[in-house]
Formats: sequence, structure tokens, C-alpha cells
Amino acid sequence: MLITNIDYKKNAVIITIDDSDQHEFIKDVQGEFYLYVNKQLSLDELKQIQTYSAMIKHYQYTLRLLSKGMYAVNDIKTKLVKRNVPEDIINLIIERLLTNKLLDDKVYATSLFNHYLKLGYGPLFIKHKLKSKKISEQIINELVVIDEETQFENAMRVAKSFAAKQKNIAKSVLLTKIYSKLTRDGYAPSLVMSVTARLKEELSDNDEFALKSEYPKIKNKLSRKINDEQILEEEIIKALMKKGYRYQAIRKFIEEQKYVY
Repeated sequence: MLITNIDYKKNAVIITIDDSDQHEFIKDVQGEFYLYVNKQLSLDELKQIQTYSAMIKHYQYTLRLLSKGMYAVNDIKTKLVKRNVPEDIINLIIERLLTNKLLDDKVYATSLFNHYLKLGYGPLFIKHKLKSKKISEQIINELVVIDEETQFENAMRVAKSFAAKQKNIAKSVLLTKIYSKLTRDGYAPSLVMSVTARLKEELSDNDEFALKSEYPKIKNKLSRKINDEQILEEEIIKALMKKGYRYQAIRKFIEEQKYVY
């Protein structure tokens, strides 16, 4: 096969072979394969040029992605698959990125680990996030090592911050919510139990304050359906206990209300 003509577009070069067969490639191929008019090409060389051109085209796309932030190897593969890039081209691109140290799952995973650790998430949550990025088990096990003291301190910080935002809520309900949150955030149940046990001692019992807001709402709602005062009181107590308020605190509050009125 003989190159009979070479034309140029903005970002491409058009090679004419044997005066009839035209192929459009990315401009880089001309220098890479030293293409010129009257050069003889074998079928194998033409296929190499086609592969290289496709690879560079999508490689440049990945460079634009990586200029805006870090990605895991699997993220880049997924994006290339969505662009309908053939598997063999994807493999060449990934190999090139790795060789040029533009992709590194360990560096990426370390950044992600530090990010979630700073936000207060526990090891189980962080491992799940890394696994979702197809980071290898070896890297995950090497990176996600947090001593129990640090975990406890982080979990306490998250729990206290969460508790500070809760208003008009029974202490027992608050502790249950804290347990659920810390579990969702990736802390082991045994550690979460230790945290809630400590908080049970440290958090003030605000049942009486919370009841000032909760009691009137429930009483107004139930009084529309119940006329008998004794039955109404019993149902109010049941409703408040379901919300986590202690019986003694409810009874004390109700008695105080009778005295007030």
C-alpha cells in the first residue's frame, strides 16, 4: 500500500492510500510513524496506526479528566466504556496512564481514606467506599488501619456534634439515633455501644424540657378523640413512652401540669 496524498484538518490528518482509500487519524500519528507521500505501508502497519490514533484520541480525553481531579483506575475504565471505546484500546490507555504515573490506585485510595477519616467516618464505611471504587483488597487492608482509641475519639466527636443539633428529644431516643448513625457511618457495634454508654452518663437528661414541647401536641391530638380524662391521660403516657420518654419523667411532668392549672 502506497501513501499517495496527505491532507490536514484542524486536529487530524487524512491519509490517502493508493489514490482511493482514505483514513483520518489524529495528527500525532504522522510524527509517530513518520508518514509521508510515497511511503509504503503494510496492512499490519496500517492497523498499528489506526490503533495508536484511537488510543491517543481517548487518552487525551482521560488527561482532561485527570486535570480536574483524581480518579481510580476503574473510574477511568468505566468512563471509557461509556464512550464505546474497545477493550483493547482501553487497556492500552490504562497502561500508558500507569506508566506515566498519572493513575495510581494507592495514591487515590489514600486521598479518599484521609477525606472520609477527616469527616468522621469509621473503617467499615471507608472500606465499603474503597471497594465500590474497585480498589484491591491488598491496598484497602494496608490503608484502612485505625486504632481503637482514634476510632472512639472520632465516634465521640461525631456523636456529640449530632446530639448538639437535636432539639426537644428524649434522651433514650437520642441515644438510639446516635447508635444508628454511628453504625451507618461504619463503626463496629461493640465500639458504638461503648460510645453510647459513655454518652448516657455525659449527656444531660432533657426529658422534662422536651416534654414541654411534646406533651401539648399529643394531648391536643388525643383529646379530639377521647373525652374521658383518665383514659386520655393513660393514652398520653403510652404515646410519650413510645417516643422514648421515661415513665417517671412523664408522670412527674403530668403531675406538675395539674398543679400549674
